[in-house]
Amino acid sequence: MMSTELTAKHRDTDSSRPVRDRAWGDVALLGVLTLVLGLPSLWFPFARDHGYFAYIGHTILTGGMPYRDGWDVTSPGVFLIYAWAFRLFGVSELAPHLLELLFMLVTVPLQYLVARQAAGRGAGLVAAAGLAVCYYGLNAFNIARLDGFGFLPAVGAVALLGLRSPDRPLAWWRIGLAGLLLGGLAVLKYPYALLFLALTPLVVGRCRPLPCVGRIAAWGAGFAVLPLSTVLWLTVRGAREAWLESVAYGTGYSTAAREGWHFVWEGLRRFGEEAGGQPLLYLGGLAAALLAVKAGRPIGRLCAAWLLAVALAIFAQGKYYNYHFVALLAPLTALAGMWLAEAWAELRHRTPRWNALTLLIPIIVIQNTATLAIAYKERLKDVRSLVGGDWGHFRAGTLPRDEVNEISAYIKARTTTDDTIYIWGAQAVIHFLSGRRSPSRFMTCEPLVVPWVPPHFREEYLEALRRAPPKYWLVTHGDGTPFLPQFYEYYLDEWPELKQFVAKTYVWETKIGQTDIYRRQPNLAS
Repeated sequence: MMSTELTAKHRDTDSSRPVRDRAWGDVALLGVLTLVLGLPSLWFPFARDHGYFAYIGHTILTGGMPYRDGWDVTSPGVFLIYAWAFRLFGVSELAPHLLELLFMLVTVPLQYLVARQAAGRGAGLVAAAGLAVCYYGLNAFNIARLDGFGFLPAVGAVALLGLRSPDRPLAWWRIGLAGLLLGGLAVLKYPYALLFLALTPLVVGRCRPLPCVGRIAAWGAGFAVLPLSTVLWLTVRGAREAWLESVAYGTGYSTAAREGWHFVWEGLRRFGEEAGGQPLLYLGGLAAALLAVKAGRPIGRLCAAWLLAVALAIFAQGKYYNYHFVALLAPLTALAGMWLAEAWAELRHRTPRWNALTLLIPIIVIQNTATLAIAYKERLKDVRSLVGGDWGHFRAGTLPRDEVNEISAYIKARTTTDDTIYIWGAQAVIHFLSGRRSPSRFMTCEPLVVPWVPPHFREEYLEALRRAPPKYWLVTHGDGTPFLPQFYEYYLDEWPELKQFVAKTYVWETKIGQTDIYRRQPNLAS
């Protein structure tokens, strides 16, 4: 069986200056690779979900609060990240992508150090380059989201815990800082708190001599800082109740997704699809995880626990869209790099060299390379479309992005910054591009029509419309969610009070693509 620990002659050490210089050279090379792959993403347009993040991020930037002034089911971390991006780089679609690229320029070298510590320089290069290549092979819909921004705190925590000799106890500051990063990860996406739980036994095991109360306290306190600070901020600014509503709503969302055992089989099927497309990642990563656990190698066990926690977080949500699998890229590339380096070392130093690994490694490398080649062919098409001004190649949910641009420009030209608009659909990106807010904290209709909607949501929404009818009312056709059997426009007919209000208050003005645009009747005050 393949060794799970490289011998001294195969492993790089940090004791010599040439090795350190080579490591710095590797980091510089990986930085250049990340820049080359990531720069095209700076021009990628927002898709549907980015519109929610951007709307609420801008709300925070202008003094408002998430949930209270702009409602969405997403955890608060991503809204704060978008607000920081807008403050640092200006309010634009480029800003979050630029901040994410800066995150990746730190994350990729850390990934290199983690895998290098476990299995040598080759593993570090494969793991770090693999993370950059796989991530920037994703399309515009799947980047600049919670999962991609979560790479840095996750990899950073593993690096803090793993880049230390297993013979020496972990310093309290390392443990506390790692806990702090994982607390930030939980604020970014609630299910990722599972990573803190998964790593806790390993951290406690490194706290010698037991009980090491101070170090264990640092681990728990570090994790609690950012979640508690976020709750305190929401409470002081009067948004705690609205936030708790979003948590309850999200629970209903996940409960609906997990109804029966279908979500388990569907999850296994989707994991199988992902593994079939990238076998080097999934098979190599899983093999390295199992071998690391068996051998008891500390940093390998950290990565195995990391992989398990992310997989459980995906199942906990019960939803298996492509972006839910993005968080797996970091632990998988780290583990796959370790496995590939060790497999190659074994092939080089065994007699005879021909065995199952000799055939397996080229097959899975070729398959993985083919998958990435197809992905980058599509990204090249994206870049050509952007250069040529063909935005229709991109989609904001169900709408072509050029259609969203046209609607936004139409609205912006016929309104002032004091006017509001409302979209019966899921295209919050129109709010962001036009610079026009919703009269209600509900910027789109989804939280008003799902089966688990709280009754007071509808009452609050109708009251906001009656108090200040938006200048334009937009109805997007053919837009929906997998959790509803019909498109959103169907549910307008099921809400008589709202339908009557719209009929009395608005007149049809035009249609752009799939979207009907209604204007408030001129005799009605704003």
